[in-house]
Amino acid sequence: MPVTFITKTVNFGTRNPKGNENQIDFFTEHTFGRRIVRAETVLNGFRLKFTNGDHHLETLQMDTDAIVDDRDRGTVTARIQIMLADKNADDPFRGWATVIIFAEYE
Repeated sequence: MPVTFITKTVNFGTRNPKGNENQIDFFTEHTFGRRIVRAETVLNGFRLKFTNGDHHLETLQMDTDAIVDDRDRGTVTARIQIMLADKNADDPFRGWATVIIFAEYE
């Protein structure tokens, strides 16, 4: 079956302002306009930056997955999960992430 894809960038402003978020989910959606059989996502690039100074990095974690919202119309949501933390995960950060959404269609 044929495959198509699209690249999507998610920008996010300052996150974790109160120092209590360990993992944050971001979403972006695309409709391919044809019936899809399955979809997958891959991380294409990212930039993350603490906004309140220099920190020793303890955790950097990113993951992405595809959620098929409407198989007939080909609507797929890419979920990007991010965790950026120093030793106590109490510092705000900002950045962006780019994903590629692949869709196999009929």
